[in-house]
Amino acid sequence: MFAPYNTNLTAYRRPQTKFQRHTFKTTWTYKFCCLGGPNEDEVPDKPMKRILIETGLGEKKLALVKNKDAEYLRDALLEHYPKLKDGGGYELMRSSSRTLLETISIPSCGYTTHYLSDESGLGSAICYIRPLQAQLSLDAVERSEPSEFCLKEVCKVCGEKIPIVSLRDHLFECKEQCEHDQMEDMPVITKRQKRLEPIHDSACVRLNS
Repeated sequence: MFAPYNTNLTAYRRPQTKFQRHTFKTTWTYKFCCLGGPNEDEVPDKPMKRILIETGLGEKKLALVKNKDAEYLRDALLEHYPKLKDGGGYELMRSSSRTLLETISIPSCGYTTHYLSDESGLGSAICYIRPLQAQLSLDAVERSEPSEFCLKEVCKVCGEKIPIVSLRDHLFECKEQCEHDQMEDMPVITKRQKRLEPIHDSACVRLNS
């Protein structure tokens, strides 16, 4: 009466959604600090840290994908520290005391994110990047133009809204221009000279008499 049940039919499977197919990558966030030269063996002091930051080096917090090879780590560091390309390779270091640095031993496959996060013993210490062959440029990095979405603040000198990233430079120029304008608007005060009256002959006669 009824057709026999086909046992050879495969069980129906609901297609996976895009969210289910997505594989999440485990990231590792860590603080790095790029040094300026191959002979650096001390922890940078505060003035040097500021110089390094202004030149595009110094401390940065990077979010890296774990379980990646040495090539991935190299490309990630070069992306955040473009000047490192001129260093002729790099080695990683950590602080051995409050002032001295020591090299982190390089495994046979090179530095990887897995090695740094799980096997190097870095812990919470800053990972220092030292160029191997050449001194990096310490020229200040030019600031890019602020975007249209940048937060703005009103200048208390001229009243204009200025992007916060360029407000300090604007204040310096704005105050100079304001002082210059005030000098031009000030009235010119000249010293009044005394008028010398000529001595008449009649006065000389009276004096002689």
